[in-house]
Amino acid sequence: MLTVLALKPRLTLRLARRAWVGWLLLRQARGRPLAALLPVAAPVLGRLLGALSRAISQRAARG
Repeated sequence: MLTVLALKPRLTLRLARRAWVGWLLLRQARGRPLAALLPVAAPVLGRLLGALSRAISQRAARG
């Protein structure tokens, strides 16, 4: 695990962020208030949608 952290820090942070959001989603699904999820999930979802939008634009520009 430490090797992955040293060699691929962005990958490690991305996986940690996904695990955190997954844990928050699980908490929300078990009846926790949605307010605990929104401060973390909103920026992550915004980045995800932005990346998806850029990928679609790049594919459209290619052909």
